[in-house]
Amino acid sequence: MSATALARTTLNALRVLPKRLSRLLPAACLLCEAAVPGDRALCDGCTADLPRLGPACPICALPTPSSQVCGRCLKKPPEFDQLVAPLRYVWPNSQLVSRLKFHAQLAVLRAVAPLLAEVSVDPEWADTSACVIVPVPLARKRLAHRGYNQAQLLAEAWQREAGGRLRHGLTRVRETAAQVGQSRLARMRNVRHAFVADPVIVREQDIVLVDDVVTTAATVRACTRALSQAGARRVRVLALARALEPGADR
Repeated sequence: MSATALARTTLNALRVLPKRLSRLLPAACLLCEAAVPGDRALCDGCTADLPRLGPACPICALPTPSSQVCGRCLKKPPEFDQLVAPLRYVWPNSQLVSRLKFHAQLAVLRAVAPLLAEVSVDPEWADTSACVIVPVPLARKRLAHRGYNQAQLLAEAWQREAGGRLRHGLTRVRETAAQVGQSRLARMRNVRHAFVADPVIVREQDIVLVDDVVTTAATVRACTRALSQAGARRVRVLALARALEPGADR
């Protein structure tokens, strides 16, 4: 069975299993384990306490005092048009990401989908129904080992909230080392020429590129270059969390 077929089978199983288990097991908050309704993943208190990103550069989403464009983007704008993320990549947000990414806890999606949908409040994101949603692809070996792509799960969750067309417009054409622990320069080298976009899918399209965590933005910048080379009109990046210090994750 190919890595793609295995991932599809795993995803189908993961989507069905939580619904069946929810009929048998009492629902509990993922963080404090307090009882919650069956369609909830976090209690009101834990949801309210999730560290939000706060005022940030409207281009790269790094903190700025009054949400003004940061010096780095003024000096050398990134390849993408805009990056947004509702959460800071700190505890307990990092725990939620880890549970989704490494432990297939799909209940996390119920907790974060409304947070991802908050970006639609921004006038820049007002018309997302016509956009093409593209998840950052995993390396083939990593996909085969994990059985699913967490960026795809987040993209599906956001699509249900905001509309748009989810398409696999990117392919990772070579295996890359994990980004964790690498310097900014090493991360950029690691993902250079690692992605190819499908012009049939992305040409003359507004793209929403979805990933779980952005740290140095090396991965999403490499993806954006591939999308732009294939003729994408505009690329906006949607991440669940933005890491504020290098080395936290991607």
